[in-house]
Amino acid sequence: MSKPTQEMFRDAARDVTAWRAKAVALRAAATALWDSFMDFFHSELTASETKIATAIQQGSARIHTSQLLYGLATETALKARIIESDPESIEFVEIKAADGSIMDVSIKKIGVSLGADGHDLIKLAEVAQILNPSNTNLFAVISDLERV
Repeated sequence: MSKPTQEMFRDAARDVTAWRAKAVALRAAATALWDSFMDFFHSELTASETKIATAIQQGSARIHTSQLLYGLATETALKARIIESDPESIEFVEIKAADGSIMDVSIKKIGVSLGADGHDLIKLAEVAQILNPSNTNLFAVISDLERV
């Protein structure tokens, strides 16, 4: 297997299938971690209140990490949708050598600036047109659109 090139990175960054596969993998990891906490917690349910409180405290890191992974899965899926609907919305920063060869490539924007808004799920959902009231698959009633 050859060493990945900067051009390969740029091509992969435009690959909607790869973004979706990554989102599915992140979600599976989040679910596995969540399930491991639930198994751990249920095994402690017959214990004393003190032991249950300790189990919750010990397992809280699993819960928080699971939530992080669910968020990353959502972010990645939204970016896949943005790239699919508007491939030109992905912008790169390239650093080139004197001979013009690409030394480094990074993603600057996928619908939103990755520096400022790259992890903002609401902004990504808006750009991906997920938060559109006409999307009746997601929004059964108008209150579904209200921000809490």
